[in-house]
Amino acid sequence: MSGSGFTVTLLLVLLVVGAVVGSFYALRGSHSAQRKLRITIHPKERVVLVAEGTRKAKNCPACWSKLEDTGPRARCELNAGHEIHEDCRELVKGKCPVCNGRLI
Repeated sequence: MSGSGFTVTLLLVLLVVGAVVGSFYALRGSHSAQRKLRITIHPKERVVLVAEGTRKAKNCPACWSKLEDTGPRARCELNAGHEIHEDCRELVKGKCPVCNGRLI
């Protein structure tokens, strides 16, 4: 093939491919316009996870002394794993020292 014949053939092939791709997108667009998009916004749900198991000796995050298994404790409303001594509740003004949740 000569140089100009090759160029004309290449342009013709590109034109046909462009027409096929364009018609595909045009047909696809008409179908997607008929579909209605539905977005449902659900109210925020609160998930509370309580995990139980063997407890390692840990320290109170308010006063850093050891948490005893027998003493009264205050727990965080957001995460039940956050515990402090009941006496330390006033020290942290009723807020969890780990995540600022309310103590119950």
